Amino acid sequence: MQAELVSAERSPWQPRCVARAFRSSEDPFVFTVQTWIDLDAAKSPFLLGKLPEAEEAMVQFEVAFAAFGHRATTPEACDPEELILLGRKMLVEIERGFAMRLQLAPPEGCKLTEGSGNGLGGWLPIVACLKSQLGFSLAETLSLTVGQAFALVASHRVNEGWSVSDETYAHRDIPETMEGDDHA
Repeated sequence: MQAELVSAERSPWQPRCVARAFRSSEDPFVFTVQTWIDLDAAKSPFLLGKLPEAEEAMVQFEVAFAAFGHRATTPEACDPEELILLGRKMLVEIERGFAMRLQLAPPEGCKLTEGSGNGLGGWLPIVACLKSQLGFSLAETLSLTVGQAFALVASHRVNEGWSVSDETYAHRDIPETMEGDDHA
């Protein structure tokens, strides 16, 4: 396993999860920063990795379809099986976006905090970093996928002296490589 770790760290290729986050997508559900904000404002169960409960399903699916910009159908036009299938597709995209978050430790002496434990929520620090430190406009920031936003912020912070305190993107490739998955 140690040889695989060294090989992953020294690979000339971007880690697969990074390549996936930045490749173009034909998926009908693209989880952007704006989508995240809209779902958060509605306290959507999709952000918790859950399909909505029956009593709130239609309202929550309407909110999610609107947040994702999905106009191919409406929740009312879907039968229950189709709605569950579409809900699972949205959950997969949300999970992929959040999976790009790296656990980072600030440089020695830095007293910055990150994440929802500081009262700022999850998306605001990401938006603030992309705008103020990386120079993105608000429109550019909101149109990034969540995976792209996390990858850009993580890369910037590592360049600023932060360290990855858990597995790196390269380390995430190892199980896929060991299973023989060779596509990005």
